[in-house]
Amino acid sequence: MEGHAKRLFAGAAVAWGAVTITPPSRDFGRAISADVGPSDTLCLHKVVPCNYAHLYSGSFSWQSALLGEFGQNRRSITVTVVKGVATCDGTETDVNISKVGDQTYTTTEVGTIKGPGLFAIEFDYDEAGALVYLVTGACPSPQWQASLQRPVQPAELGNSYEEQSYNQPATAIGIDLTGNRSEPHPDTDQENGVSGSIRVTWSLKRS
Repeated sequence: MEGHAKRLFAGAAVAWGAVTITPPSRDFGRAISADVGPSDTLCLHKVVPCNYAHLYSGSFSWQSALLGEFGQNRRSITVTVVKGVATCDGTETDVNISKVGDQTYTTTEVGTIKGPGLFAIEFDYDEAGALVYLVTGACPSPQWQASLQRPVQPAELGNSYEEQSYNQPATAIGIDLTGNRSEPHPDTDQENGVSGSIRVTWSLKRS
């Protein structure tokens, strides 16, 4: 994906997939002792050191767009969660734009994102001592049409098909989690005419 993106945005300081969004610093490596139900008081050491995702069902999704003179990239991904088990469904569209003289040529490739995902819900205290939660979802890379050079990679934390809620305020461990965040795409480069946006939405309830 990285090489393809660099080709799409040749001449611009952009490498879609080479940059992973970095959330605010946090330490979710320890469990919090709290009663969140009669039989589910413990988080699981799965995906992350202390994961409460098995208590939740719902959805986690993101849509992004990156637009430049030489190409466009759009993603729309939904992670469906059933008691912590994540299934991904989405698409990614790459548009390559080239110019020869006065002629402009456009080619479009669509990839399908499907399969098991990774999912985590973490609770911890921030530096100010306030309780916060963090939702993380990761999906496989796309299956591209007529492309054998970009094999599907399984879901993995830290890859370019991961998104997060960032730290959000929580009133208690085990509460229903609903929210969204919107911001410029991390690969936006105004100097080179590259614009973009990303929106992440989640709705997760105790199951």
